[in-house]
Amino acid sequence: SRSNLVTYSNDFSNSIWGKSNVSVSYASNLINPEGLMGTYVVDSIGSNPRLRRYSFPIGTHTYSVFLKAKDSSYFKIRIYDGSTNFDVDFDLINGTFTELNTAIGGMDYYGNGWYRCSLTCTLAGVGNLQKYPSTTDSGGVYMYGAMLEQGSYATSYIPTQGSSVTRVAESCNNAGNDQVINSTEGVLYCEIAALADDNTKRYI
Repeated sequence: SRSNLVTYSNDFSNSIWGKSNVSVSYASNLINPEGLMGTYVVDSIGSNPRLRRYSFPIGTHTYSVFLKAKDSSYFKIRIYDGSTNFDVDFDLINGTFTELNTAIGGMDYYGNGWYRCSLTCTLAGVGNLQKYPSTTDSGGVYMYGAMLEQGSYATSYIPTQGSSVTRVAESCNNAGNDQVINSTEGVLYCEIAALADDNTKRYI
């Protein structure tokens, strides 16, 4: 079971996201990571541009968001607990990231230039989140699907529209027992589809 603590996970124009020197707009003609139309554009319009969200609980948290380079290939996620800045700097062109101050970063490619970028840290005090779309006063990124959850890794995206949402724990029924599936034999079955057809190796 996990909860998305971000109450407006995909509306970055909402007032829960404090804004400093950024403009936020909605682009209905752009394909988002879910393969549907519509995503947000966050552009820098001054020095130290950032989106902010304040006050979430002490403990281990993971924040994740889908990002795609626009005019800027750089993006920083920072969580501050009153004494430490936990930072991860992302390169949205080369698909790399740099971790600072015991922050744990993650970056998964979703095709069409989209990455799901994440930061995991353990807070000693009440935390606040800041997101920087550029290192200068110009440039911007495409953004979609923010999620803040208590836990040491990111789970699948939970959309919210005005309140936090909890997904119940998954269960597996009619899966047999140790008389049917044991340590030396069994069957692996899955149905999968590639997110892109770009000659990248895919294997199990």
